[in-house]
Amino acid sequence: MSTRRRLLPALATALLASGCLPSPTSEGGFGTDGADAAKESAYYLATSIGLEALAWGVQRSRGPGGPGETTSSMYERIRPCELGGSIDSSIQETIRSDADPARAVVDFQATDVHQGCVLRSGTGEVSVTGSPQVTSTVHAASRAGQLWGTQSVTVVGGVWWAPQGGSDSFCRLNFQITVDGPSQTTVGEVCGYHLNVTAITG
Repeated sequence: MSTRRRLLPALATALLASGCLPSPTSEGGFGTDGADAAKESAYYLATSIGLEALAWGVQRSRGPGGPGETTSSMYERIRPCELGGSIDSSIQETIRSDADPARAVVDFQATDVHQGCVLRSGTGEVSVTGSPQVTSTVHAASRAGQLWGTQSVTVVGGVWWAPQGGSDSFCRLNFQITVDGPSQTTVGEVCGYHLNVTAITG
């Protein structure tokens, strides 16, 4: 079953750039019993991890480019997490860019190992540690510094995670987030739950 939710005011661009997640609302999607609360936590965990990876792709797509250039590279990068910890990434990346109009399309696949990475998750925070790791496959595009077209990230693997002040749990991940204008859709398996959630920003 597909679930449609309206998020508290937040433009998709700000959501991607900051990695911040809006607070839960009472509209649709998840109820208030224990099972629904656990499923909602799984949703926010997936969104936190996925949008962090997608934000990196958006940032890369806003870099300088040249007319008709396509560049491919492999590199290692330690990305600091907003609230503490880091992510060790091994990235294979292709960037296609044009000067007129100014636009760039980035596709990459990264092996990400989270190292006590603290991310915003719903109204609180979550600490994520890779064990073993996740593979993030990202498609991002910008035009004149703004999001252009559909952005997407697929995350496969597993992590240990803990809510603020809580104990660690293992979570297996196999999901995709697609952002198209104000619409953000999360589909897949997260922590044993099947998600099919469409959120509307603004």
